[in-house]
Amino acid sequence: MSIPYKASTEGRSVLTRWRQGYGAIVRSACQALRRDPSTPLKVLTSALYDRHRSNGIDHWLAHCAVLDAEISQME
Repeated sequence: MSIPYKASTEGRSVLTRWRQGYGAIVRSACQALRRDPSTPLKVLTSALYDRHRSNGIDHWLAHCAVLDAEISQME
């Protein structure tokens, strides 16, 4: 995610929290997928969403983070 040039201070802080939450979900998902590659993505997304929702992350963004983790495991 890149911050537009004219983002407000509040907007920048929201994006910063989302970035931090997104990164935490990607790292957690990578670890979970290393432990058990057969973990269903739907279950993993729900679990990580519940854990990180305080950062303002919505379910869609959590799902994207889990997909990023899955792709990085394939490489």
